[in-house]
Amino acid sequence: MTDPISVSPEVYQVIFENDHVRVIDAQWWPGQKDEMHSHPQFTIYALTDFNLRAYFPDGSSKIMSGKERGITHHDPVEMHAIENMGSAYTRILIIESKK
Repeated sequence: MTDPISVSPEVYQVIFENDHVRVIDAQWWPGQKDEMHSHPQFTIYALTDFNLRAYFPDGSSKIMSGKERGITHHDPVEMHAIENMGSAYTRILIIESKK
């Protein structure tokens, strides 16, 4: 796994961690894109509305949009990079499962 904290520390910051979860504060300015990284199973809690594009190593991409205070759960992601496609600052919490 490629840790998002180590490859894009300007975007990702760990704000809590224990034996069960790691909580990451992720923030992107409009047009900002992070580096390829991976996640175990995770849940997103949106602190702002967001319009992000996920890029995958095979060249494909996927739009991910959501509203402030929205919650979504995701299976593990082997590799992706995220770009803020919106015109506003974006902030989400990523809760990664350690089990």
